Amino acid sequence: MLACLLGAGSLCASLWGARQVAAQALPNGPSVARSSEKPAKSQLLLTIAGSEPERTALAAVTSELLARLGVAVDEEAAPELSLSNLRVRDERDRPYLAHGFVDLTHAGRATLYLLDPARDRLLVRQLGHDQQDAELLREELAHILETSIEGLLSGAAIGEQRAHVLSELNAPSPSPKAPPRAAQEPAHAPRDVARSTLRVAALYEAGLLASNGVLAHGPEGALLLQLPGAAHLGALLSAQYRWPIHVSGSQVGARLQGGALRLLGTVGTHLSEGAQLLGGVGAGVDLVRVQALASSPDVTVAEPRWLSIATLRAWLALDLRVSTHISGLVGLAADVDPQRTRYLLARDASETAIVEPWLVRPSLIAGILWP
Repeated sequence: MLACLLGAGSLCASLWGARQVAAQALPNGPSVARSSEKPAKSQLLLTIAGSEPERTALAAVTSELLARLGVAVDEEAAPELSLSNLRVRDERDRPYLAHGFVDLTHAGRATLYLLDPARDRLLVRQLGHDQQDAELLREELAHILETSIEGLLSGAAIGEQRAHVLSELNAPSPSPKAPPRAAQEPAHAPRDVARSTLRVAALYEAGLLASNGVLAHGPEGALLLQLPGAAHLGALLSAQYRWPIHVSGSQVGARLQGGALRLLGTVGTHLSEGAQLLGGVGAGVDLVRVQALASSPDVTVAEPRWLSIATLRAWLALDLRVSTHISGLVGLAADVDPQRTRYLLARDASETAIVEPWLVRPSLIAGILWP
């Protein structure tokens, strides 16, 4: 009896040991199911279109955030991005957990595409920004990538099926660089003061003519033309009417009346949203009707006559957008009279100056432009 009990105990011990060995050799069912859902890849391929400083900065921020998840970033540059990059299955994507595309080539807008090659799903995010918010934009893009990659690592799905996303973007050919027109223009697009090739100006100009306080002033109309294919170059054609000026002398005075024509080449410099600085140089002509006025009865004056005086002009103005179709303009101008024109009283063999205009005559200009 004792021998039988000892034999049964040995058999039970042998069976229990075999069970333990089998349990250690085979993983449990639930662990296999969870691990099969998690991707084994740990690299992100990041294709960035933009300037070198922008690419370097975005890749650095993204690498720092994804390093916390154990995911490395393999960055590559692209001159531009198009939807054709997203249509075709690329064999290069197979070793990667995901392939990100970031388009930084459009002012005021950044577009992020994140492709999950394993599930053929595509995530699209578009962010608007100002030039001053470049650092915040990089942070936001990197955090979107971090959140999406974290989801992929946990087995979650991102975005939608690639074919469905591309059909919604409605790209007719592989050439477009961006999503449809509705997505290209933000709801509050910056107002560009130089968007029109031809603009009309209503101005008023006042300038010092001579040291005795003679002021030449009057209304002025101008046309501003932007040269085709040259975003910052243009021309300005202006015509001014000058109110009559009365100059008194001891024996004779003068009445000066006329106008001025100017043609300038211009260059514009963008300052901020809705503001630009305009500069120009050129030449023109002053048309002056001179009428001598006698101050005493024994003086006989000549008949009125017209003079044409060639001038050179330098011009600098601030163009500030105040509404969708109207801009304000304020500026300074300087006219140079190479002929050194003087208005003289000739009597016998002597001459007396009535008005001696400056060689360089400063002017102040203000008005509005449309559109």
